[in-house]
Amino acid sequence: MRIYAWLSLALLAAASSLAGAAPPLKHQLPIKLTRLEFLGWSDDGRSFALRARHGRDMGELEGSSQLELFQVHDALTGKLTGSFRIELGKDNGKESLHRRAWEEARPQREWPAFKATLKLTGGASSLASPDGWTLSAEAASKPRHGKLALTTRPDRLLTAWSGFATKPLAEGEDAMTVFGVKGKGEPGPSIRLLASRAGERRTLLTYQVPFSYREIIECVGYGGKPGRAVGIARAYFAPKRSPLGARALIALDADLEGYTEESPQSEVRYYLRALGPQLELVAAPAGEEAARALATRLAAAGLPVTHLSLEGARAERPQIYHRGPGGAALAQKVAGVVGGQAAIAPLTKPGWLDLVVVLGR
Repeated sequence: MRIYAWLSLALLAAASSLAGAAPPLKHQLPIKLTRLEFLGWSDDGRSFALRARHGRDMGELEGSSQLELFQVHDALTGKLTGSFRIELGKDNGKESLHRRAWEEARPQREWPAFKATLKLTGGASSLASPDGWTLSAEAASKPRHGKLALTTRPDRLLTAWSGFATKPLAEGEDAMTVFGVKGKGEPGPSIRLLASRAGERRTLLTYQVPFSYREIIECVGYGGKPGRAVGIARAYFAPKRSPLGARALIALDADLEGYTEESPQSEVRYYLRALGPQLELVAAPAGEEAARALATRLAAAGLPVTHLSLEGARAERPQIYHRGPGGAALAQKVAGVVGGQAAIAPLTKPGWLDLVVVLGR
């Protein structure tokens, strides 16, 4: 039995380092977490590993829906391809996603051996990539209440939404009524994460502080003063030798200070981004193997693929869609790599992608 388990782990690890990666697990988990530790990229940059906690332990009264796993993901699709058990909260129902993901995961004792096969690297956050890109942030929208402060550290970007006018509440007064907050209140401000290199400047991600003005003012009822929404953005860059090109995992931590420990308001999300234009490659109908081979060729041409979609539109011949200034020229460059008399057209749907490439037959 131990020999079989070792062989299956070895085959899974080998698949992660080949063009045809390990298949995704049946039960995929969301990117919104309560705790995230980035463990590193595989030596070839084709996969990455996390220690991830989903759900919360809310104590005896509300129970624990926690699920904690070591997770291995494909770098192009982002899909979960391997998982190893750490902890499951006792209040996860039999049919819950957390319970099903736990049952699909491998025993924790197998993790050290599998981790060794990945040869993990790049586990430290930085704002400077091995390829010469530098990350920065700017306000994409300004809040009507309070102020948004952005601070740069060598290994992270810090955000704080604070400075709210308030006053002590009298006994029986409601914070929402006193401060005139209606409905959900003002949403949090937005922040734009940028990557720059040698005069080129690209937007990697635009994200919103995940707390509203209403939630911040509600903190008055807990501590006598409004809360403060704080955040940390970290970047973990793939190894320079990766055949998939320059890319990063972006982790966003957010916390609403002012709530009690019994009612925490915090979350962490992660995103995969290419360092350059954001390019999605749609495999259908050419197939996954052809798409992964093309992703390697595009990376060699300086156009790393942000996301590989194994589903989506079908086309008889390659289709290339572009957005923004310089998009048409980039589409022509992509067409030179794709071949097959690719059709080129503007991207009309709103979104964050700069280029979408649909492979033909």
